[in-house]
Amino acid sequence: MNEYSYLSENRLTEKEDFSAVFKQALFKHSGAEFLILARPNTWDVARLGVVVPKKNVRKSVARNRIKRVVRESFRLNKNQLSHWDIVVLALRLSGKMPNEQLFERLASGWTRLTNRTMRDLNERN
Repeated sequence: MNEYSYLSENRLTEKEDFSAVFKQALFKHSGAEFLILARPNTWDVARLGVVVPKKNVRKSVARNRIKRVVRESFRLNKNQLSHWDIVVLALRLSGKMPNEQLFERLASGWTRLTNRTMRDLNERN
């Protein structure tokens, strides 16, 4: 597999993993479309969990589209996000936005998380 694949090792699947990110998030980035929460993990890879509540996005087609966009954006940026467990929570406006804008909003979240990682590494050294 190439480095840009979205593999099972890149997914948060257990309820305990999601709960840990929600309770112990060291990084939070919110906008009108998404809330991105992250906490460091002990793996060599980034792991992603996506939450799109029916309360926020009523149509299943829109919920599935948002999940696809989030996974694709993560797949393209996962190499810079290693060692993080990340949960992306879709908010109400995400269902009404086109894919390009969703990608832009997610890219700004990934950039902030990457900057946070770099800042933490520089503080340790």
